[in-house]
Amino acid sequence: MRLIEEGSAKVKRTCSEILLDEWGTSGRCRPRLKDLLNLLTKAQLFRAAEYVSINLLKQSPVDRPSEGPAARVTIPDLSDIPVKPTAPQPSSNVLLEPSAPTASQPSEPLQLFEPPKLSATIEYTGQCDVTRRICQELSLRKEEMGDVKAFKYQELLEATSNFSDDLLLGRGGFGCVYLAGFRGNGHLAVKKLLSDGAVVPNIAGDQFSNELLIVSGLSHPNILPLVGYSCDGPDLFLVYPYMVRGSLQDRLECKGKTKPLEWPTRLRIAIETANGLCYLHSQIPKPLVHRDVKSANVLLGEDFNVKIADFGLVRHGSGGTLSQTVAMTSNVLGTSAYMAPEAFRGDVSVKMDVFSLGVVLLELVTGLPPFDEARTGCDLASHVDEIDDIYLLIDKRLALEDTKPVEQLFDLAQKCLLEKKTRPVMSTVLKSLQELEVINE
Repeated sequence: MRLIEEGSAKVKRTCSEILLDEWGTSGRCRPRLKDLLNLLTKAQLFRAAEYVSINLLKQSPVDRPSEGPAARVTIPDLSDIPVKPTAPQPSSNVLLEPSAPTASQPSEPLQLFEPPKLSATIEYTGQCDVTRRICQELSLRKEEMGDVKAFKYQELLEATSNFSDDLLLGRGGFGCVYLAGFRGNGHLAVKKLLSDGAVVPNIAGDQFSNELLIVSGLSHPNILPLVGYSCDGPDLFLVYPYMVRGSLQDRLECKGKTKPLEWPTRLRIAIETANGLCYLHSQIPKPLVHRDVKSANVLLGEDFNVKIADFGLVRHGSGGTLSQTVAMTSNVLGTSAYMAPEAFRGDVSVKMDVFSLGVVLLELVTGLPPFDEARTGCDLASHVDEIDDIYLLIDKRLALEDTKPVEQLFDLAQKCLLEKKTRPVMSTVLKSLQELEVINE
């Protein structure tokens, strides 16, 4: 609690935001939100417990004592009390909620390529404090964003059929991604970063600015380019090209009954992913640490070409050389199954991404998910450590006559998972992968 209070004063964020950030990211046995709920209930912090239960876990309210200061307070209904009418006062901060279509309105069939023109009843141009602040900041930094387009919120409403669930491509910790059809521009992916009632809106706002300003300055075949953004409505949006094959995670899980990835394709995906990360680490003036490398952020195009996505957590290193690329942060963010041990201490370096890539390589070898509560060793790295026989780990769907190439990739993945000082840098990993491809041609 003392560390959180100090961090709150230092970074000007509420203690609640920092606690929810850090919760469940460290410890030998990582706690869940349910554990937090139990602790809050035991401490009789019922308002906080109900927030976790209702808003985060989507459960019913916690049980409270029937009497005493912790008992629930019933607020009387004052709607029947006559109130003297007053003239409405104009306000620039009124947010107009989108009106739902009435039962008499005919429903139009969903059209992915030519989405229907939306009614003016859902037009929403109001801004919340976060989006207003972001817009003001970006207006001063337009030159840094190059040719990135500023989309109107109404354009995104129409392109996604009012953010229809039928067009939902994926959901993450800070928002959702929708398929959008723009007349004359084909398909794009719209990433919605801040939704109504967001738990940590300021964090989402910071992620938005971080991703927008950094990705707009990147150019590499294996980095997903930024098409545009939108901040003139109640939410924050980033617009990217639509990757038709989805994520590597989805393809390894064969979602949508797709065929298992063949070995040459898996090796090529590993090479292109390492190539994109090598660009971030050593081919730009100041190295960047992605901090959230995982199979869900490795997107695949028509020919299974790789584009690394989701740069909301990216950080600059503290120096211009790889040996100096270290920074300390009080915010432990990322996906725990992919996070290097030093990440939980706030030690940020390019070698964090090497560890995360090692987990992705294990996924390519085994076909197993990165985290599974039902198996021995919930996270994949721990699970692999507890099984001595590599032949029990190799994905049976590969159906290879010679397993030696897969064993070589497995050995490289293990090197990526070593402790920080003995872990290779990304350029070394890329070279090893390229040599592996030549040997197995």
